Amino acid sequence: MKIQAFARGRIARNSTKKKRERSLDSEEYFKYERRGLKIEPRVLRPEVKFPRGSTYSGEWRGERRDGQGIHTWPDGTYYEGHWEDDKANGQGTLVRSTGEVY
Repeated sequence: MKIQAFARGRIARNSTKKKRERSLDSEEYFKYERRGLKIEPRVLRPEVKFPRGSTYSGEWRGERRDGQGIHTWPDGTYYEGHWEDDKANGQGTLVRSTGEVY
């Protein structure tokens, strides 16, 4: 049992060491570009109105909210902050129509 744990630990340490030795210039580091996947830049667009009456004004990446923006709901509640992959993510403030701040 102890031998197996030692072997697993050694393999993990060697793997971590190899990752650290790779330079940021290596082709392996930029594997997404090699596969042909392009990361779209963030774009600031005019205010968008959604079918249920809410609006979003801020940055987009493709067809998803991504970056800084403000989403306002019809009842007056709004979220101002960071968005990632079409979801509120990171630092931001949600202010309810009742005045509660989160």
